[in-house]
Amino acid sequence: MAVDRRAVEADASVEVVRESVRAGRVVVWEESARDGAQTKTLMSADFRVRLARETGGMFGADGPRQMVFAAGFPAVCAQEYEAVRQVAVEAEGAVSVAVVMAVYGDAARALIQTAIDARE
Repeated sequence: MAVDRRAVEADASVEVVRESVRAGRVVVWEESARDGAQTKTLMSADFRVRLARETGGMFGADGPRQMVFAAGFPAVCAQEYEAVRQVAVEAEGAVSVAVVMAVYGDAARALIQTAIDARE
């Protein structure tokens, strides 16, 4: 049985945040991109990536341990889905990325993309 690399990485991201909480460190939940998606003022994917990297950069190498970036609502539309995907890929290592209010279709698309990526 093949192991889904992204699922393992997601579990690892959750664990590093839990570790920070248990150690008594501050963990920041950044919702700028999420709030923009709710109000239909979609931030561009490039802007979200830059925002995630810069906010995570405040904590240096500990960014993923202390900064959770709510990337947006992939279920809203194709543009929002792509923006969230881009943040997850390009801001890796700077923050822990959270996807908010995902629906079954988001999970199905992620599984299909994982299969495509595995073939490449």
